[in-house]
Amino acid sequence: MATSQWHWEQGVKYAVEGIRTSLLLNGAAAIAVMTFANTHDAFTGMKWALLSFALGAMVSTLTFGAAYFAQLYYGNAEISGLVDDQLRARKWAQRWNGWTVILLLVSVGFFVAGSVVLFCAWPTSK
Repeated sequence: MATSQWHWEQGVKYAVEGIRTSLLLNGAAAIAVMTFANTHDAFTGMKWALLSFALGAMVSTLTFGAAYFAQLYYGNAEISGLVDDQLRARKWAQRWNGWTVILLLVSVGFFVAGSVVLFCAWPTSK
């Protein structure tokens, strides 16, 4: 039977993998757009898509920072001896946890926005 500690570790592991995936999606998309722009004529949508992917990669790195602070405060809540300190640390942990989720969604949103811009602005062959 799995313990709550095991479930907690698995949850953290999947959260980290999700943030890494966000960084990989945006970073790889930005590199692909730059490679394509180097070998083909650039078009206006390509610049906006590249900006969107770069912002998505930047936001995903901020997500790592927010996740770190969430885990820091969750850990402090567990080792603190005073009930007031535990409650305060848990409140801060929940706030950072919320920011982590929001930042991850924003990062994925930048990827989707950049993909839509590329799709809509892609030059059609005549």
